[in-house]
Amino acid sequence: MTPKLRIKNGCAFVHFRDGIEAESQQIRLSDGATKFMAEIVAIKEVVEHIREKDLRNVRVILDSRSALVALNSRAERSRIIKSIKEIINGNIDIYCVKAHQGIIGNEKADALAKEATLYERIDYFFSKILSPDKE
Repeated sequence: MTPKLRIKNGCAFVHFRDGIEAESQQIRLSDGATKFMAEIVAIKEVVEHIREKDLRNVRVILDSRSALVALNSRAERSRIIKSIKEIINGNIDIYCVKAHQGIIGNEKADALAKEATLYERIDYFFSKILSPDKE
């Protein structure tokens, strides 16, 4: 019997102001979290950041079409997706781009997310029923 590999996932966002990196955040997810979960957590964290900082005229750029589809779905019942939609409420523009195309902010966020997988601390825990709980 082969032992299961523990998939490590992280996510990150980078905030640019006037073309200059202003701040960033890295988040380590519990082992076994999927790439989709990581994308959704990153979106949740960035929209909360936007709300907390009371930022205006913000564009969120992501490279996960599946996350964008989930956010646009009227049938989506996930609590985390619903909470993101409540925060966005038509006030934040979200754009999807192709991954690994040299878009500076997207490439930087990908690199920070990869680095977050090396952290011992876990920022988001997922149960087997896939509901995130933030520590």
